[in-house]
Amino acid sequence: MVREFGGRGPAQILTALVVALAPVNLVLHGYYSMNAVDVLVWLIAFVAIAQALRTGSQFRWAVLGVVLGIGLVNKISVLWLGAGLLAGLLLTPHRRTLRTAGPFIAGALAALLFLPHVLWQVEHGWPTAEFIRVATT
Repeated sequence: MVREFGGRGPAQILTALVVALAPVNLVLHGYYSMNAVDVLVWLIAFVAIAQALRTGSQFRWAVLGVVLGIGLVNKISVLWLGAGLLAGLLLTPHRRTLRTAGPFIAGALAALLFLPHVLWQVEHGWPTAEFIRVATT
């Protein structure tokens, strides 16, 4: 991501060291969990949207859609990421990209990949919603 925003070698190395040694990352990624995958999905999504906005590439929008779809299957909190990205498009000069097919391709691919999970939830009585309800009471 640093390279995408113009950072050269030293900035990339410093960023990699800071991220790798951050206590939260050491704890969160010290074992396999949905959270570790979630952080990776968010990072890849940020890079994909930065590249899509910079280049206008439909392929980058498609990559973003696939990443968001995979992320949604992993953890539904990726809905917050999608909502934030949409709000960022709507509230900035990048809203002009909404006149192109790219963001809609991304949304359609994410929804298509997420659809089997939603259908499974419906068939089984929304177990994730029940889990969230119980965990918050």
